[in-house]
Amino acid sequence: NLLLKTGETNVRQRQAAKDFVNDMALYEEVRPLAVVPQHCCQPFKLQMAWRQAASRIEIVEQLIRDLGMDKSSGLTADGVMGFATNGLDHTAVEVREASVRVILE
Repeated sequence: NLLLKTGETNVRQRQAAKDFVNDMALYEEVRPLAVVPQHCCQPFKLQMAWRQAASRIEIVEQLIRDLGMDKSSGLTADGVMGFATNGLDHTAVEVREASVRVILE
């Protein structure tokens, strides 16, 4: 699973996985389906590794910048806020800070 690779300890692999997920969401064949934003905004378990959780939040943050928040992009205010507030309960400070950035954006 590509989203699992976003939690890698190797920085290059982690960044490459995040970049590919963001690029894939912008493909003209994939964008109208809004599959990537919907899949990335699914709430995660609080026991998830902090790198993986922080990476998922960073992906959603970038998707908001690239696609905007409307029904056609697959990013709705309710969905993003539900996802971001879930991150506020995580034990790692990096995840909580990333969640705050998404909420403020």
